[in-house]
Amino acid sequence: MAERQQNLEMEHVELRAAAEDRRTAQAKRIRMVAAKAGASTDRQGAATPDEHWVVTMMNNTNSPVRHGSTSTGKGGVSPWSRR
Repeated sequence: MAERQQNLEMEHVELRAAAEDRRTAQAKRIRMVAAKAGASTDRQGAATPDEHWVVTMMNNTNSPVRHGSTSTGKGGVSPWSRR
């Protein structure tokens, strides 16, 4: 019984490692392109400021992207602005 439990635990570790490898491989194939956008209006008709960005995410994989995030760098400057 202990041997069976040990085998199941090893299999679980191997499956988790394989899943992490797949996630890493997918993440390397996803591209995000940022472009500075001028003033405009949003979907509700409210004016948007002249200082905003439009980010397009391109997923060249067969898997959906479940989580995506961006952040600004020091002083509120986007890392994308340094391209």
